[in-house]
Amino acid sequence: MGFLRSGLLCLVAATVVTVSLVDVASAQRFTPKNRGLPGRREGGGTRGACPTLQTDQRTLQDSVVAIVPQDNVITTASDHPTLMWHVPKTSATSASFILLNEKGEELYAQDFALSGKAGIIRLSVPQTTQPLQVGKTYQWKFALVCDADDRSGDMVTEGWIERVNLPEDVQRKLQTLPAKDHSGLYAESGIWQEALNSLADLRLQNPDPAVQSDWKSLLQSVDLGDLVQDPVMQ
Repeated sequence: MGFLRSGLLCLVAATVVTVSLVDVASAQRFTPKNRGLPGRREGGGTRGACPTLQTDQRTLQDSVVAIVPQDNVITTASDHPTLMWHVPKTSATSASFILLNEKGEELYAQDFALSGKAGIIRLSVPQTTQPLQVGKTYQWKFALVCDADDRSGDMVTEGWIERVNLPEDVQRKLQTLPAKDHSGLYAESGIWQEALNSLADLRLQNPDPAVQSDWKSLLQSVDLGDLVQDPVMQ
């Protein structure tokens, strides 16, 4: 009888663990906290070399769009995060990125070339930059440079980065879950950038239907479903 009871307890425990892992694996939705900080997730130019449309005609595909939640706040556990933007097909040849601390002081600035093709680009804050501190909020600005001689026509997006701590229980789960389930765990834990990056990596490495479905669910959860088919450019 003791052996039978012990076996049943083990079975129950295993079932609980299995259900828990399944729940994490299927959690591809992200819910922002809506902190009320100002920002601009979508940038639209009015002149210059960038594509231009009337506001009522423009879609996400026609604009620079930060791949961030609706509140324009990127939560990340990384001290040097990798960020993403959708860029439209454009004749603009460069873009600029600026990272500021809480005092508005510049921590990092970079101009870089564009291919002119539409898709999602990734930008990593280099290790040579002062690391982001847990509990601190930073401001970012990203612009498609439409005319280098007249920056007033830039397509600009801006928002915030909040460095958060990676809880110990999440760290433990990441060690046991397969890579395909990491995004769901990060999203469930409110850590946006790692949820996004882990899926972007999988799309590049193994773009199977399951990964694409998870990518679609995550972007749709933050009202960016129109960008689901965008390629992630290396």
